[in-house]
Parts: sequence; structure tokens; C-alpha cells
Amino acid sequence: MDKIRTLGYEKVHTVFTAHSIPAESLELGDFYDKEYDSTVKAIVEKIKPYRWYQAYQSQGMIPVPWLGPTVESVLDRIAKIGSKSVLMIPVGFVSDHVEILYDIDIEFAEYAKSKNITLFRTESLNHSPLFTEALASVVWEHLV
Repeated sequence: MDKIRTLGYEKVHTVFTAHSIPAESLELGDFYDKEYDSTVKAIVEKIKPYRWYQAYQSQGMIPVPWLGPTVESVLDRIAKIGSKSVLMIPVGFVSDHVEILYDIDIEFAEYAKSKNITLFRTESLNHSPLFTEALASVVWEHLV
């Protein structure tokens, strides 16, 4: 956030994202949305963002309802408020791949730009030693 503020953006809207799934999955007992909600709420309690939103990305191509709102619809809403900056936090993803490097860094950044919004994104965990250690610890606890 400090980097964003040094660029002159004081009131940054935060958008958390996760991969969308067919809405029917929830009716079948999937807890995906509840896990996403609890993850976001835990982060919000720690970082206390100015304004925050949850969105889903990468809706599939099959003609069924998918979880929403979409990232684009959230960006539209933020643009109507008049915000000039968004920090996107893809909590549903831990490493750089097509849904980060293309969907967020290119498609959503261009979409935001078309709405006169500058889009920033948090870095992915990728091969962070701390992240690797945490994963190894979780696996070890479940093996022993």
C-alpha cells in the first residue's frame, strides 16, 4: 500500500478474487463460498482496507450460473463511485499462472484502465521460503 500511496493514490479500493465455480456446487454441499468468505474476513480484520469487495474470476464456458459477482462488475461499481485505484488480492490463487498473469495483469488491468482506474495486484506467494515452510509444516502435521 505504501507504494500505491507514494504514487498519489490515498483511497484505494481492495478487490479480493477467487476462481468461480458453478453455483450448483453450493446446492450440492460445497463449502467453497464459505471458505472464501472466512479467508477474506480474516484478512480484512488484519489489514482494515478503505473499501473492499469480493469477486469471482475465470467463470467457465459451460452455460450454467457461476458464482459472482464478476471482477468486471465490481470494477464497474468502483468506477461509478469515482475511485481511481484498485488493489486486487487474488486470495484464491497462490502462484503466478494464466489466471494471474493474463486474466488479472492484462485483461482486468485493461478493463480497469477503460474505466479510468489504475489496477495494482499483490505479489503471489510462488516459491516463497516462508510459504514453502508453512505448506511443509501442514503436510508434516497430517502425516505424523
